[in-house]
Amino acid sequence: MEYNYTAYSIGWLADKVIKKRKRAIVQYIFENTFYLNYGNDMVVVTRKNYPSPISIILSSDKQEKPFNKILRIGGKAYTSKNTIKISNLVINIENPEIYKPRNLPDPDIESLKAAVKIFDKSLKTIFILYSCVPMKIPLFKTLEFKKFIDEVVYPFSRRQADVILDPEKYRILLGVGEGFTPSGDDFLLGFIVTINSFNKLLSTRKIRLDEELLLNSTAWVSAMYLKYMQLGIYDGRIESFLSALMEGDENMAIDTLINIVERGHISGLDISLGLITGLACVLEYLGDRGFISKIMRYIENFY
Repeated sequence: MEYNYTAYSIGWLADKVIKKRKRAIVQYIFENTFYLNYGNDMVVVTRKNYPSPISIILSSDKQEKPFNKILRIGGKAYTSKNTIKISNLVINIENPEIYKPRNLPDPDIESLKAAVKIFDKSLKTIFILYSCVPMKIPLFKTLEFKKFIDEVVYPFSRRQADVILDPEKYRILLGVGEGFTPSGDDFLLGFIVTINSFNKLLSTRKIRLDEELLLNSTAWVSAMYLKYMQLGIYDGRIESFLSALMEGDENMAIDTLINIVERGHISGLDISLGLITGLACVLEYLGDRGFISKIMRYIENFY
């Protein structure tokens, strides 16, 4: 039996990858999403309506057969002019909408003033949501997290700018924690996105982690996400949060934060904590004080 789908949205990078490289391997499969390995690139194929530069979103009927009942890990994907074929699954890629994110403006001091207003409510929301999710040991209660705070977050907030550019410092959290994407990676993803978004205001270079370091330190999917995120290639939910942050739109910031939290079991929460911790670093680096202490108080009082 052949299973036919239509791609109604393809991210600009995914479109570039599938046109350049005609073959891929199915790396991971879930009920509604699977991941294609194109060598140095990853393409996410999903029924979920979460647009990103690396995603192919399929039109779907919720009654359709789960992908993990159709495909197998290691299966080959072949791209022709109008289709991607994987075993007996065929995706029509003719004339889809190409998803391109908005170009966010470079943040300025006014943006930072707006971000200050959002910080407290966002932090409170994150920890309320953490308290609602069953988990063994949250990332922020681990020794590795404490070490990262002591060796990276505190020094950077005190204007030791070079500390965030040392790739070895990120080994502290890479691959740490449970889940499809480890919690430490998710936190770093959010942290790096925020720091890099404010780099011009900080007069610092952007954080860049070598692909070999990432692949040798954590799971392939996490390594790929981190590779893209540090280059500013992230999904629409993170883009919307950054936009709300820079515009000082408190309601939109909380709404989009909740959308981020919906990602995975606790992945979205760990990403959100990384985003807010990065923001605390930015604020303190530029002279405001007390934001990291607020985060640490929430951590100390958790449970």
